[in-house]
Amino acid sequence: SINMQNIILIFITFMFQMALTIMAFSLDYSADDIRQMIRKEEDAKLAKTYTENRQELTISNCWKNMEKLMNEDKVFLDPDLNLIDLAQKLGTNRTYLSLAVRQFSGKSFSDYVNYARIMYAQELLLQGDSCKNVEYSCGYISSSTFYRQFQKITGTSPSLWIRKQRGM
Repeated sequence: SINMQNIILIFITFMFQMALTIMAFSLDYSADDIRQMIRKEEDAKLAKTYTENRQELTISNCWKNMEKLMNEDKVFLDPDLNLIDLAQKLGTNRTYLSLAVRQFSGKSFSDYVNYARIMYAQELLLQGDSCKNVEYSCGYISSSTFYRQFQKITGTSPSLWIRKQRGM
């Protein structure tokens, strides 16, 4: 947790300062030398914190922009959709995009895309579309992949899912 991280950081800083003080006595450093060393260490920690916060912001923005593309443009319907191309479209790199998807959805990129496709497939099936039309409309090239992903995500086959939804 953040509080524990802060406590650990304070403890490490304290221990570092103590070590520098001991070194100063044994190596004959002046008080100014010690203060300068401490300042450098603190500056390095601030720079690291800034970089980590900036990365978190980048990942968060990446997720928001990707979600916008997924929801508004329905990019998940493209059968050729892949991590690298979508990252380029978002103006980021595949590492940030992959981190964003994993951090915010708890899924890998491919699992997330398949989940979006199957959620959309359910909407189409409820509107009366045939399974054959739905699988291609949702970006699946192969019927077996569509059925396998549908089963994996919903726990049932498309035809059984439709019957359950219609109360049959």
